[in-house]
Amino acid sequence: MSHHEVGPAVALVVHDVAPRTWPECAQLLQMLDDLGARPVTILVVPHYHYRDPIAKDARFIAALDRRLARGDELALHGFHHRDDEPPPRTLRGFVERRMLTRAEGEFAALNEASAAWRLAHGIEAFRALRYMVLCRPRGCSAKQAAQRSIAAGIRCATFRRAAEFFGCQTGVSHARQISATARMRAGGGSYPAR
Repeated sequence: MSHHEVGPAVALVVHDVAPRTWPECAQLLQMLDDLGARPVTILVVPHYHYRDPIAKDARFIAALDRRLARGDELALHGFHHRDDEPPPRTLRGFVERRMLTRAEGEFAALNEASAAWRLAHGIEAFRALRYMVLCRPRGCSAKQAAQRSIAAGIRCATFRRAAEFFGCQTGVSHARQISATARMRAGGGSYPAR
């Protein structure tokens, strides 16, 4: 099979990774490791449910660094991972924001300024740890305002392997997508110029 032919493929993505969820995520990642499944895209929430910021948990950071050294990549997955906006007023909104996402679709009802604030703080949390910033706001719950905030100047990218597999877009034009792995701590490198 040539590199132009598409064969069986799978994108391995672990969602909602944070210090509070790490024990369960570590078990899942260990199962994937035991199967020889690699690489994995790890969706990290910097301040999950307003608790335990990632920068304050040295063991969590060390675990992420080990995953990077193994060849996995990290992607920013929001900031708090909570939908704290006023309750939905329609049945569809209720189903989408309360049932399908269990009130965790952080960008579902945010205006552009709020979405930009959360993305900027998530990006800052990644940069403080010298991680390359790759974003994965939930497509099913990121309303247009959140996607506009990305397109309006927050340099962000879909995570490379899953994006290639699914042909993902998160509101970032192809010309501005960064197809770099998240190996800042593991292998050095520099951030793309703004």
